[in-house]
Amino acid sequence: MSSYSWSTRPFFARSLVAFTGLLVVLTTPALAAAPDSPIIYIAQDGVGDGAYGNGKLSVLSADPAAPVRDIDSFVNQPRIAADAAGNIYVASYHSGTVTRYPPGGGGGTVLMRGLLGPTDIAIDRDGGMYISDDPNQELLYFPAAGGRSVVASKRVNRLVLDHNGDLYFSAAEERSVYKRVAKTGELQLLITGVSRLGGLAVGGGDIYFSADDVDKADPAKGGGPGIYRYHPAGYSTRIIRGADGGALAVDASGGLYFTWDDKVFKWYVSEGRVKVVRLVEGLSYPRDLVVTSRPGLPPAPLRITSPNTQAHGAVTTQRPAISGTGAPGAAVKVSLSVAPADGGIAIGSEICNALINEFGNWSCEPTVDLAPGNTFGFLAFAWVDGQPSTAQTSVFIER
Repeated sequence: MSSYSWSTRPFFARSLVAFTGLLVVLTTPALAAAPDSPIIYIAQDGVGDGAYGNGKLSVLSADPAAPVRDIDSFVNQPRIAADAAGNIYVASYHSGTVTRYPPGGGGGTVLMRGLLGPTDIAIDRDGGMYISDDPNQELLYFPAAGGRSVVASKRVNRLVLDHNGDLYFSAAEERSVYKRVAKTGELQLLITGVSRLGGLAVGGGDIYFSADDVDKADPAKGGGPGIYRYHPAGYSTRIIRGADGGALAVDASGGLYFTWDDKVFKWYVSEGRVKVVRLVEGLSYPRDLVVTSRPGLPPAPLRITSPNTQAHGAVTTQRPAISGTGAPGAAVKVSLSVAPADGGIAIGSEICNALINEFGNWSCEPTVDLAPGNTFGFLAFAWVDGQPSTAQTSVFIER
C-alpha cells in the first residue's frame, strides 16, 4: 500500500475519467482543515476481493506527516454511520458486531454481537439502528429502547438517512433505490434500472448514487459509469464521469465526498462553478465514508495505534516503533507491561517517551533491544486534563 498524502489543491472539474486521472484546471490552494471544517471518517478494506484482511476505521487529519489517523481495526469490510451527536458506529461484516466510538475517535464500545454479515448501518435521531442482514436478505431495525423488527425483506447494499429521518437504501440485485418514509413506514420505489449500484448519499435535498449506468439518464448528459444526482421528475443526471462505484457522503453545506481508487475527493459548487478537491490518497480500498460536523470535543484519550495486534501480530525488528494518538501537548511514557523473566528487561521499565504533537499524534522507539522469540506488552501513560490516561498493546518479536 502506498503512503498516505494530503492534498489541498482544488480543481474545476470538467470530467473525471477512470484510470486516466483528472482533466482539471488548477486554482488557488485551500485550507487543509479550517476550525469549522467537518470530520471525515473512512472505512478501509485490507484487500479488494472481499476476502479476510485488515479493515480499518480511520479519520482524516490536518497533520501533513499523518494525514490519515487510524482509530481501530477490523477483520475486514467495516461499514460506518454517525448519530446526531457525532458518535461513529461500525458494523463489521465478518465479526458480526456493531461498535460505537466517540466523536473524533477513542475507545470503542461493542453494542451488538452475533449479526450475520451486516453490509451497512444507519442511526436515526432516536438512536435506533437500521442494519442490513445480508445472509437473510433482511433490512432490520433495532430501536434504542430494545427489540427488533424487519423493515424490508430485501438484499440491501447501502443505507442512508435524511434530516427528516426518512431512510434510503439501495438493492443492487433489483437495480433499484428505495425510500422508507419515517412517519408512515411507507416503502417507495424511487429509482430503477441502475446497473452496478455503488455508493448512496442524501443531503441538501438531493440524492446521489454511483453506478455503471442508469436507464433513465438525463438526455443532455447521457449515461455510463459515474456519479448521478436523482431528479424528482424521475431521471438522473450524471455529474461526475467515470467514478469507480465507491463510497459517497454529503456534508451540512451540500458538499459531496466520494472515493475513487485509493483517494477521497470533495465535489462542490462555489461562485457558480463546480470544483473538485483531492483530499487524500494512498488509502487501502476505501469503501465507506461518513462526514460529520466538528463539535467541541473533550481531550482525546490516549491510544496506541501501532503495533496493532490484528494488523501485525509479530514483527522482526527488536525495536518496533510505537505510535498513537491523544491530547496535543501531553507527554507520553511507554513502559513494559509484559516481558519474559529472562529477557533482561523488567516489567515496569520505561522504554521510550514522546510528546503528542499539535495534531494529536505521537511516536517513539524503544531505547533497548527486545529479545526475539518473546511477547512484550506496552503500557502508554499520559496526564490529560489532570487525569491519568493509559493505553495498552502487545507484540511478538520474531527470531
